[in-house]
Amino acid sequence: MKEQLKKDIYHQLSVEESKMLKQSIMEDVEFVNVLPKEDKRVYKTSWRMATSLALCAIFIFSVILNMRPMAVVAIDVNPAIELKVNKKERVTEVILHNEQAQVVVGDMDLKHVDIEVAIHAIIGKMFQQGYLTNTKNTMLLTVQSDDTKYRKQLKDMLVRDIETSYQMYDTPIALLSQELNMHSHYQSVAQQYNISEGKASLIMEIIEGNENYQFENFVKMSIQDIQTLVHYKNIAYQSITAQGVESHDGYLTIDELKKIVSNHSNTTVIDFEYELECDDNRLVYEVEFTDGLAEYDYEINAISGEVIKFAVELYDFDD
Repeated sequence: MKEQLKKDIYHQLSVEESKMLKQSIMEDVEFVNVLPKEDKRVYKTSWRMATSLALCAIFIFSVILNMRPMAVVAIDVNPAIELKVNKKERVTEVILHNEQAQVVVGDMDLKHVDIEVAIHAIIGKMFQQGYLTNTKNTMLLTVQSDDTKYRKQLKDMLVRDIETSYQMYDTPIALLSQELNMHSHYQSVAQQYNISEGKASLIMEIIEGNENYQFENFVKMSIQDIQTLVHYKNIAYQSITAQGVESHDGYLTIDELKKIVSNHSNTTVIDFEYELECDDNRLVYEVEFTDGLAEYDYEINAISGEVIKFAVELYDFDD
């Protein structure tokens, strides 16, 4: 597969970059004066200079080709890591978007490492450090490249690698994957909040058409929490592929939720209404119930059970 990818990449680059190389060489040659035929020694020296300049130009272009990114691969769990990849599928730059990402990478030197090896190493660290578990199994993979054929091939290859990594840790996969152009229209908002363009794209898919949600409320949320809300709200993705099912074991059950509001309100709660929502980069349950004397409103952390807000409105029986 890699040989075919190399052929595709070279084919794409050869036309435009050969023009650039030719132009560069011709510009260098223009500075070499044409000498009379009788001064053959000077003429040969000048020709050697032009040839050397041309070879230098070729060498510089080859270095640029090997260093410039052909693609950007982003792994978002809550640790958020981006890897720039050259035409040889080697990592040229590692971008860490948060403290969790710094913990995961630690002292690993991923530069010049094959992208598949780097992905396996990162996922392995995430499992070892508890960012990925049986109850926190959701990941977002984003592959960016302006070559649509190449980025699909790269994404498909990495999806298989991620599946293999999950199997090694005996964990059911919940994977979101997508393809974007390089420097997509999510670039500015991603830079503003120091997140990957992939996560910016995911958040935009959720908030578009939903005026109750604000972009900044999702920036620090884990992909697990975001996907849980998407699942609960039955939000349909337009450009993101979802496979597997995220675990819901880490969230409050209905019985646990009922017990929390009963104890806090010192009321026997039988029936109540609840809704899973996002507030300030966390999942919360919004709960409403009545005991016949008053109406109770709660906002409770969907994971910890912390009572974030509550209000009681007594009924006016004089009316």
